[in-house]
Amino acid sequence: MRQTRCAWSVMLLFFLAACPATGLPESQKKDTPAINAENKLLIKYTAPFRQITLTPDFSLVDIEETAEYDNPVSAEPSKTTKTERRVQVTEKDARNLLGFIRENKFGQLKDAYGANPEERSYPHSILVQDGTWKKEVICRSSPTAEACPEVFMKVENKIIEFAHKAVQLNTGE
Repeated sequence: MRQTRCAWSVMLLFFLAACPATGLPESQKKDTPAINAENKLLIKYTAPFRQITLTPDFSLVDIEETAEYDNPVSAEPSKTTKTERRVQVTEKDARNLLGFIRENKFGQLKDAYGANPEERSYPHSILVQDGTWKKEVICRSSPTAEACPEVFMKVENKIIEFAHKAVQLNTGE
């Protein structure tokens, strides 16, 4: 009986070793998704007072929230204003942004950095999806936690710059 179980175990291990892997942990996946016309591109940046979304139809939505305080030491704003800008970008510009994100190896980042979710922090997240490839990274900024990685900050700044230029070109703002 023991020899039979051992033989089955060896056969199972041989079979599993011979089969191609069907799934890898997120940390081992390569940042090399194919780009083709069927892929749907989505890039979303979210921060405490800003959200930038590039949708699959190459619409860019930039929502910015500003707060005004009558009392400079108050944590409660006296007035909050939301500004929403919507513009179309070219597929080429969107793909160039995706290329920048890939070149900087965004897909190799961990899923989260900074403070723990239950701690007070200022979360910034970036979601990039191209077809079946998807990567979301959140950085919870806090003075007591690890800093966001340089790659995250470079991609964050590039998305903000991309949105600013797109709005400026399309609206003159």
